[in-house]
Amino acid sequence: MKGCAFCALMAAFAAAPPELAQSTQAAAAQAPAGDPAFEVASMKVAASPGLGPAGTGYAMTGGPGSTMPGRWTCTSVPLDVLISQGWGDEFRLAGISARPDAPRFDIVAAIPPGTSMGDFHLMVRRLVRERLGLVTHTEQREVTVHREKL
Repeated sequence: MKGCAFCALMAAFAAAPPELAQSTQAAAAQAPAGDPAFEVASMKVAASPGLGPAGTGYAMTGGPGSTMPGRWTCTSVPLDVLISQGWGDEFRLAGISARPDAPRFDIVAAIPPGTSMGDFHLMVRRLVRERLGLVTHTEQREVTVHREKL
């Protein structure tokens, strides 16, 4: 069955983790100085491969709309989840897969008071672009959708 068009988020890295890359010119060009930013943020490659018995879990707490709106904490979060957090559900990823050996990150960030969810997404985008050198491209695509009968 032919599905509707959607925005595909294609990503490529200027420098592949496990080591965090310095900001690149391409990343800086995509994150204008006026974009919202975390007050302060620490982003490190996670020491453990993942949480839980299978080693595939992660944790994210805080942020706008939570009981801790001034602090966002991530433990062992995979890259595809960070990208989804920054770009939202209306985008689909192309060019990045959720591999078990993909890099994971620990993040602690201070969020300015009164930050909206929209600004929070922009902050996550800026963080990933600046720290990892993420370069993105969006486009409309026709895709095939398989629906399951309930």
